[in-house]
Amino acid sequence: MSNQFSSSTQGVAESREHEAILESLPIHLARMYHGFVALVDRLRGEDAGELPHFRPGAGSVYFALLENEGCTATDLAMRLGMPKPTVTGLLDGLERDGVIERRPCAEDGRAMKLRLTKFGLKLENGLRCRHEQSVRTLEEGLSHAEAMELRRLLSVVIGNLDRVRNTKTVKSTPVRTPRRARKAA
Repeated sequence: MSNQFSSSTQGVAESREHEAILESLPIHLARMYHGFVALVDRLRGEDAGELPHFRPGAGSVYFALLENEGCTATDLAMRLGMPKPTVTGLLDGLERDGVIERRPCAEDGRAMKLRLTKFGLKLENGLRCRHEQSVRTLEEGLSHAEAMELRRLLSVVIGNLDRVRNTKTVKSTPVRTPRRARKAA
């Protein structure tokens, strides 16, 4: 009978471990990312034909260019806290869509200055409306203080991820192997 009890308790403990994984921060961040992509797709569907398809992150690039037109991709990457290859990929898509153009930089022959095209400038009102609608959706049910706290906490998480991205190894505490997996090994 003690074997039956211990296997029953072991099953409950393993179930809690699995539940803990499904409620962990990486799972929530993945769900949040995919939910955000679905929101962007839905909002784009509502104004189909009026605004180009922007990949996640391209809106950030667009609005940063509105604030600092004539900057370089390196300036933009630093301003947004994004890796330069990511920004370059987003810029490639915006250029393909006719939203931005690259012009040689007089001060640095290797660099390109980024500018919004006439078409890109015409998109501002529609993109601002789409952005405001996404903010309302994301912050629904949160007080102003909670929304600010969430931004602060996400900034900490982003800082942790940036630190990992900028180092060669990930330092972390060892992961506990579930008891069932240890027995099988």
